[in-house]
Amino acid sequence: MGFVIRRGTNISHWLSQSERRETWDKWNEPYDREAMLAVFAKPLAVRKKTSRPLYCGEFGCRLVPPEPARGRWYRDIVSVFGELDIAFANWDYRGGFGLVDADGHDTGTAALLLGAE
Repeated sequence: MGFVIRRGTNISHWLSQSERRETWDKWNEPYDREAMLAVFAKPLAVRKKTSRPLYCGEFGCRLVPPEPARGRWYRDIVSVFGELDIAFANWDYRGGFGLVDADGHDTGTAALLLGAE
């Protein structure tokens, strides 16, 4: 399970450390496979109405979160895409979300995307 800050929130720099923690705890919510499935309710309704395929053109998890959380997130989202028949492309090849890091070293992301791990 991961966590996501709700859209539209702004934890400002003028909050004290304890206020930031309270705000984080208040706005932070669980984000697991079930939450991922729920996110696609509207796009799936549009697909059903229009018979058009769905494609997620950019998604990813920064290289910052520790393993195994990052790996679980990738496995969950890729399994959701598979279950819902949604084509996808990871953001990006090289960089903060990359298949390789800034120095060109494998990050393990490609194996997660391909279901090899």
